[in-house]
Amino acid sequence: MKSSLVVLIGLALVIGGGFVLFEGGYIKTRRQVIDLGALQVTAEQTNKVGPWLAGLAIFAGTGLTAIGLTRKL
Repeated sequence: MKSSLVVLIGLALVIGGGFVLFEGGYIKTRRQVIDLGALQVTAEQTNKVGPWLAGLAIFAGTGLTAIGLTRKL
């Protein structure tokens, strides 16, 4: 993998992780509750993304950026 691509992926992880950490991130899930022929009922649930996941993304992004900047091809 080229070092510039590694740096771009790392920066995207840092920016995305920072956004989720400070603004909050949510994941919506849908599941089918009732299925009786033509009658179908679905439920939508919103779950908050944990701050530990955002911290992990920032940590991994920082590492990838550092590796990409120090690597010489």
